[in-house]
Amino acid sequence: MRVQHRHIIYVQGYDPRGLAQYYRMFRTELRKFGRLYQLNATIGRPQTSPDGETASWSIETRAGDWQTRTSYDFLRFEDLIQRDLAAPIWSTVFHAMWIYWRLVFRGTIARFWRAHWRFATFITYPHFLLFLEALGRTALPSALQKGCKRSAFPTCSAWLPRRRCSSLSSVRC
Repeated sequence: MRVQHRHIIYVQGYDPRGLAQYYRMFRTELRKFGRLYQLNATIGRPQTSPDGETASWSIETRAGDWQTRTSYDFLRFEDLIQRDLAAPIWSTVFHAMWIYWRLVFRGTIARFWRAHWRFATFITYPHFLLFLEALGRTALPSALQKGCKRSAFPTCSAWLPRRRCSSLSSVRC
């Protein structure tokens, strides 16, 4: 039994390039597909729904004794992605860390480790790197400053960044 009609609903990933870029890529790859398998493939122009949430086009493929018509619906999220990308990076990082630590304290990360350690590693790795960077940005300059003060080279602290001290700081300046 040959498929005569297909309906594909494509949910785009977190890609800000959107419909125009995706449609160009799809059209280019469809041409390559047609040449590779020696079939005729035609694609219609995208039609955007009145609410702007989907774009649809049709694809006709035929070769020899078969023909298939495909209806392709592209769900659009560019507006949500652009809004997220417009937010300051510190806000995004803070929100991601808050979500991660909520997963840790609720035991979800532990369940991930038991169920599938690779996924847990995938989730944990960026947060682990961020923690190491924060640790390096705070501990390393402090250690270098203390080392320079104790060394015989009084000018070595000239190239270290100056720390601002406040009355609430627990570190002696």
